[in-house]
Order: sequence, then C-alpha cells, then structure tokens
Amino acid sequence: MAGRYWWIKERDNPQFKKPYFVACGKITVAEAKKMEEPLYGRNYMHRFETEEEYYAAVERWDAK
Repeated sequence: MAGRYWWIKERDNPQFKKPYFVACGKITVAEAKKMEEPLYGRNYMHRFETEEEYYAAVERWDAK
C-alpha cells in the first residue's frame, strides 16, 4: 500500500537518563506524525523504506 513505511519511535522522556526505542511497524506518515506529539517528553520518528532496513535498525538499537 502506498504511503506506508516502517517506523521506529525514539522516546525521550525527561525522567529517564537516556532515550529508548519502540518498534512501531508499518504505518502511514499521518499516523507517525501523531506519535511525535506526546503529552510529556519528546518523540522522534525514524522512517525506513524497506523491511530489511527496519529490522536491522531494531536489532542495532535493541543491542544498546
């Protein structure tokens, strides 16, 4: 389906010492934009064109 990409959310919560990552899967740009506006802290959405890039990033960030 056009307009759907693979996304990982980088969550920056001031109560924690470092950001953490949440795998969001394949969603639309509009859905990802909504996730960037939390009630507290900040979210950064990282977009991936392919499933392979997405899973490589999940493994890389999961290892941190």
